[in-house]
Amino acid sequence: MHIHYSENVQANDDLFAFARQLNETFEEIVQGHGDDLQVNWDGAASHEKRKVDGELEMKLFDAGSPQSYITQFPLRLRENPQAARTLALRAWGDILQRRSHSLLERLQRDD
Repeated sequence: MHIHYSENVQANDDLFAFARQLNETFEEIVQGHGDDLQVNWDGAASHEKRKVDGELEMKLFDAGSPQSYITQFPLRLRENPQAARTLALRAWGDILQRRSHSLLERLQRDD
């Protein structure tokens, strides 16, 4: 898994600490099956040139897929790690679902 934290996140101590915490949680969920993943952490509003306002955006890229997967984590979820973990589980589920569909499509083409 390749991890990148944006400058916006690194400049905000609260966001950076939360991003590292969430990344650890995500790595626990993936359990070594994310070698082909690129994980980008950014402030949710930074792409709109606004101040980072206490939300994190996790953007996942899976090798071989042109699609990215975006999950928003409000900073208030620091007090609710189970809810944050649930969002991370859903993000991983989206990746697994896409991988399954790709495999099924390849198998159907090979028949």
